Amino acid sequence: SRVQVIILLMLFSLFAMMLLRHQVKMTEQLNQYKNRLEHIVSERTQDLVRKNEQLKVKIDERLKIEAELEYQANIDPLTTILNRRKFNEILSYEVKRDERYRNNLSLILCDLDKFKSVNSPFGLLVGDSLLLTVSRRLSRYLNPMDTVARIGGDRFAMLILSINDPEEL
Repeated sequence: SRVQVIILLMLFSLFAMMLLRHQVKMTEQLNQYKNRLEHIVSERTQDLVRKNEQLKVKIDERLKIEAELEYQANIDPLTTILNRRKFNEILSYEVKRDERYRNNLSLILCDLDKFKSVNSPFGLLVGDSLLLTVSRRLSRYLNPMDTVARIGGDRFAMLILSINDPEEL
């Protein structure tokens, strides 16, 4: 019976060693899988970071292009004030607001008389300089809420907003 106990202990020890070896082997495999997975995650993270940086550059470029297109769509290139298209858009909005709130809205149209008598004999540079000077002077005397635009050739428009006192309504 003592021999049986020793044999059983030896078998149990042998089985425990086999289990321990199996556990060590499984732990090593798990560590290998973990290391591979961490490597894959690291590579993919770096790839995503690179792609995000590239995307940010493209988005920034697109935003600059969109801003430039909006500027070109709304601003007269010579005088750098609003153009007719943008002025009409603002005018439509302000007329609707004026109908609702009954503000004092004024529209002033200006046409430079005899502009051709300057532009033709003295050339386009002098004519352009005159248009630029007129646009700057018109802009200088307006409030920030008011709008000035070149609506074509030698014609300008101003939209003057006078907000009523709420107590008067």
